Amino acid sequence: MRPLRDTEVRVGERLRRIAYSKGWQLKTLAAALNSSSAHVSRMFCGQRRFTPQQLDKFLDALEVEEHLRVVLHRHAAMEYGFKIDERRGR
Repeated sequence: MRPLRDTEVRVGERLRRIAYSKGWQLKTLAAALNSSSAHVSRMFCGQRRFTPQQLDKFLDALEVEEHLRVVLHRHAAMEYGFKIDERRGR
C-alpha cells in the first residue's frame, strides 16, 4: 500500500483510508453526508471526481485537520488537470 502522501494515490483512496482509520464505515459516512453508499463508493474508487464543495463535506464529516485539508484540495485540483506545483503543499 502506498503512503498517504504519495501523489499517485487518488483523493478518493486517501479519504477512504482516513475514514476507515477513524472507524467510519461506508454506510455511516454516507448517512452523515446525506448521500447513498453507492455514491460514496464511487467517489472513493475514483469513478467520480470531487468538487471543492463535495470534498469539504467529506473533510468536515471526517474532521480532517487543516493542513491535510489543504493537501487534499491541491491533489483534487491536480486530478482535474490544474497545473499546480507539486513540490508545495505536500
